[in-house]
Amino acid sequence: MAFHWTFHSFLLLFVTLLGVTAATDCTADAFQAFLPSNASINFIYPIQGPNGTFGDPADNDFGANATHLPDLCTVSIKITIPGNSFSFGLFLPDKWNNRLIGTGNTGFGGGINWPYMGHLVNYGMVAFSTDTGHNSGPSDAAWAYGADTQQTDWGYYAMHESVLMAKQVITSYYSSQIDYSYYMACSGGGRQGMKEMQNYPDDFNGYAIGAPPWLLSHLHVWAAYVGVVNVPNTTASHISEDLLSNLTDVVTAICDPQDGVSDGTIAEPWSCDFNSTMLLCNGNNAPICLTPEQLPTFDKIAGDWYDDKGNLVFPSFMLGADMSGLGGGDTPSGFGTQYIDNFLYNNTNWNYTTVSPETVAQADSLDAGSGNADNFDLSPLKAAGGKVMMYHGLADPLIPPGSTIYYYEQVQRTMGNTDDFYRFFTIPGMHHCSGSYGAPYYIGGGGQKLDDGVYSVPGFVDPQHDIVLAVMNWVENGTAPDSLIATKFKGNLVANGVLKQAPLCPYPKRAIYQGHGNINDPDNWQCGTATALSLPTMTIAERGSVSISPNPVMPSRPADSGSTNLQITWSSHLLVLACLTVVLAW
Repeated sequence: MAFHWTFHSFLLLFVTLLGVTAATDCTADAFQAFLPSNASINFIYPIQGPNGTFGDPADNDFGANATHLPDLCTVSIKITIPGNSFSFGLFLPDKWNNRLIGTGNTGFGGGINWPYMGHLVNYGMVAFSTDTGHNSGPSDAAWAYGADTQQTDWGYYAMHESVLMAKQVITSYYSSQIDYSYYMACSGGGRQGMKEMQNYPDDFNGYAIGAPPWLLSHLHVWAAYVGVVNVPNTTASHISEDLLSNLTDVVTAICDPQDGVSDGTIAEPWSCDFNSTMLLCNGNNAPICLTPEQLPTFDKIAGDWYDDKGNLVFPSFMLGADMSGLGGGDTPSGFGTQYIDNFLYNNTNWNYTTVSPETVAQADSLDAGSGNADNFDLSPLKAAGGKVMMYHGLADPLIPPGSTIYYYEQVQRTMGNTDDFYRFFTIPGMHHCSGSYGAPYYIGGGGQKLDDGVYSVPGFVDPQHDIVLAVMNWVENGTAPDSLIATKFKGNLVANGVLKQAPLCPYPKRAIYQGHGNINDPDNWQCGTATALSLPTMTIAERGSVSISPNPVMPSRPADSGSTNLQITWSSHLLVLACLTVVLAW
């Protein structure tokens, strides 16, 4: 099928991106003249384009440089309030189009996202990010231990307060108003964006949010649970990390043809006619198969988590996702246990074998840092004219896409049809925020930085291929996105050219091959009716409704090093996933 946008709309966006050169003063003295009394400058540097570079080596969450920057002013500003402080960073381009675009953080991390800001500033907008009040990598939650104020900063407060001051700084620096504000992020940054759109609908006009961990109290406890069911590694029921990873290809081979096209991608995992007994060893499929003892373990890892009464606790991985990062370790992943250590129990020596739905209820009741973004009524956002494009890769090995589908459907049940301001897109085959084994996934979204200096979608700088431009087009021109086109570059390098492209459709629709022509050409696909994922209602305990009892200590887990060991375990899982994503995508 052919995909179109109006020439008039695109022309307006193109003119918008050009911007207007402003007379500005990138010096500390100039900024001090308009900063409020509770703000101070961490550093300020003018950057000369078009090949400018900037990075903060002390930033544990985002240590890489932003490259190929235009002429701009880089500034980091610290906000101090009684007993608390946090910082935010700005890229202020000399050629500004009166727009602001913010982004967020990863996992438990704290730092200013300079690398992705470098991608975003090339749209002519001021790029913004906050450090959420601490400095750590995405797998390190030790900073949250007993630190209620820092948890709240990370949960939502630092983002909102930083946005408010950033807007003051921007208007003073340029002596001009901000016409539109946008937010683009994935994963933890996506959750931050959801807190913004739920609690502060006037902060941003448009959002592109990917793979958001919106229900932390369920997600992280589930992540611990899928590791617990596969330990200890000395039992016959244990599935090794390598075997669990290798089974991904077997499952994909079973499900892939069922969507009508054998292209290595499962378009609709929940519709696959699959039974785990298909993975049992039969004499012909060794060694990538399961023994009868291992089969129940696989079912617990791959299946949705229910309590003893049959109530859904949390959806699990989709078929086709590599489950080994969370489910295949010799100990449960720190993605789960570090949250329980530092946000829930304030105890790095608790007995992780006791993880249960009751642990989830305790986490719900506490809602550490008010981090859960579980408000399904977006009426204030709609009334403010806000627009949301949300997306999730169906092969995500970290945050189950079923949880995002669940959120979208709960909003529908609460508000009715939301097509006029909120649309959700699934991306078949995409891993966590980015990457794939071959499926088109690139839309210029959060976490999808390609080659140094690349922004938007090279060769396809338009609202049909670029989610940033799509959100802008919706907000500024009223053109709702009926589809997007995802791109896969050969070897994930733009210089190698396009490998394939495919349309992405608003859920519950999906792209359906029309039966003729090159399957790598998006014109040969059509958005059509598909089967929606059916999930029962999750029980989310009311805040303050459940007492948090002391958790039994596990003697075999050293109190003085448990948190560190788990951090290393979780980091190694991240490394495995990252390597798989990069290597298999080539």
